[in-house]
Amino acid sequence: MIDIILDSGAYSAFHSGKKIDIDAYAAFIKKHGKLFFNYFNLDVIRNGEKSVDNWHYLRKKGADTIPVYHLKTNEDFLINYLKETDYLGIGMTVSLNKEKRIQTMDQMWKKYFLNSKGEATCKVHGLGLTDFDVIKRYPWYSVDSFTPNIAAAWGGIFMPVFRANKPDYNNMLTLKVSEQGNHMGSNLNSWARLPKQYQKQCLELIESKKFEYAFGQVFYQKKTPRRGKTQESLPNNHLFDVTEEEVNKTTIAGDWVVRMKWNLEMWAEMKKMMPVAKFKIGKESFEHPTKLFIGASSSTMLEAVGAKRYFDILISYAYFNKEDKKFEMLKSLNK
Repeated sequence: MIDIILDSGAYSAFHSGKKIDIDAYAAFIKKHGKLFFNYFNLDVIRNGEKSVDNWHYLRKKGADTIPVYHLKTNEDFLINYLKETDYLGIGMTVSLNKEKRIQTMDQMWKKYFLNSKGEATCKVHGLGLTDFDVIKRYPWYSVDSFTPNIAAAWGGIFMPVFRANKPDYNNMLTLKVSEQGNHMGSNLNSWARLPKQYQKQCLELIESKKFEYAFGQVFYQKKTPRRGKTQESLPNNHLFDVTEEEVNKTTIAGDWVVRMKWNLEMWAEMKKMMPVAKFKIGKESFEHPTKLFIGASSSTMLEAVGAKRYFDILISYAYFNKEDKKFEMLKSLNK
């Protein structure tokens, strides 16, 4: 059985300028709530007060959602959430770099979410996490990420570093192996820039997992960056010599869906490295492996993520239009 968590789509709506009808959202949850492990509040980005109002309103409507606190907003909102619930989401601030984000999160966890023994005192969900180091750093109850899918769409695959010729899944690189990626000479993660020995190790791992790679489909183009400065690209040639038949195959280099499936394989390996979180909530003490939800925003993603049942799934309310096959797909994953 795969658990599916429902996102309100508030973040996407904020950036697109669209509005989400809160009454329609409440009605959707009441009608289809049994399909989902849980659902998030219709929060309002950069407006903590309105987010709290929406949370209370949805509860009155019979939709008991998970509230979301966004970093760098007034901590009084967080304090008040913790008085009313033991499960809340933390929204990361995109404008913060990794170092600043970790510094802010370290302070928050110590101040609000951990006891003196390092046990979590509430269930915390990390929204939209992209860095696996951050996922492993704290005793999250659950997290979600679109990273495997987004990286694939932009020509990237996750690949471990190798130590004594064995993959170290605690240390992953994002390699650009497709024409969708940046192959400028300055990109050290471009396939053509990698040491030959590392390339060989990568290919052996890919073959061991029965994936086709055909990196010969990658072409390089001259690009003009900002401020009118021209940066020379790598030479205009194939990385490998491939036949016409190989070019037409569905491969890691030529098909983002194959890259996505590969990335999910790598995240499954990383998931094995995650520590079990310890909790002390009220009088109850328990251990809980962090639930890892992978975001799916299309039927293709939903099918890929659900195929091998490695992960739980996050899906947006905006994904649903009418009563269609998506509901049947979700029901089948719930079995």
